[in-house]
Amino acid sequence: MRTLVVGGGSIGRRHVMTARALGWQVALAETDRERASQVAEEAGGIETFPGLGEGLAWRPEAAIIATPHRFHAAHAKVCAEAGADLLIEKPISHSLDEADEVIAVAGKCGRKAYVVCNMRFHPAVAAIRENVERLGTVYYARSHYGDYLPSFRPGRDYRELYAARRAEGGGVVLDAAIHELDLMMWLFGPVARLQGMAAKLSDLEMDAEDFCNIVIEHETGTRSVITFDYFSRWRRRGIELVGGKGQILWESEGKAPEHARVRLYDGAAGQWETLYESGDVDNAVMYRDCLIAFGDVVAGAAAPMQTAEEARARLEVALRARDRAAWN
Repeated sequence: MRTLVVGGGSIGRRHVMTARALGWQVALAETDRERASQVAEEAGGIETFPGLGEGLAWRPEAAIIATPHRFHAAHAKVCAEAGADLLIEKPISHSLDEADEVIAVAGKCGRKAYVVCNMRFHPAVAAIRENVERLGTVYYARSHYGDYLPSFRPGRDYRELYAARRAEGGGVVLDAAIHELDLMMWLFGPVARLQGMAAKLSDLEMDAEDFCNIVIEHETGTRSVITFDYFSRWRRRGIELVGGKGQILWESEGKAPEHARVRLYDGAAGQWETLYESGDVDNAVMYRDCLIAFGDVVAGAAAPMQTAEEARARLEVALRARDRAAWN
């Protein structure tokens, strides 16, 4: 697929390398010419363009929007109007109005629009999806993630990362917890009501929230709790599901390659069963599978991609959880 990656930062670079490895015809639109040259060289030689207009003149079939998310909507709309199907990095935008504009423009232009959902392709999540019905009615789920923001981009000052800056759409809710919001809503359905608490708790030099706790009542009746932070010195994440017939517990820890294990407790048998375990979970594989799925849905096949409409619903929940501290 003839694909233009818009933005050559760390995530744009990852998409370039992944698409290149899949054999797609790839080009990069990046205003920083030094960065563009570095990515092009690392990719074994790809065409680069100094601006989005020049990149769209290349007539891509698809565009991967990998710029900071305050620019997502503007870049996505221009690409859709130029005839490209869209894969937008999460979140779809930092604004509900702009998310609505992306959906409207893509629909008007007859283009497909999806949002990156690499965690849907985590092998632990796959194990949960395949076995959740064994729990019977799921009463509640707990999801947690903790990591240390200064370790995100080795060699870069964390204070310069968009994740540390609220004006750029940073903060733990939109940058990280939106993944878990997607998983909880993917597993248990739309949100009926929620309560959110977001705060700056640590001494990290950032003006966005570094902690959040989100409590959700899903329309299906399941309750879920999401807790995230940017100050845990040891990276951990996981999900626990508690149902009428048993429990599922996912535990992951460490930087890539991470160790991950998913176990199911069968209440009737009174014993644990290991559903998945690996000491070598590679994030690159999840991004690869996400791109493959994007190619599939663009071609008309079924794949577990997050639609722009789903992404808009996740964004609405995230903003409500971040900006209000009462049931609503």
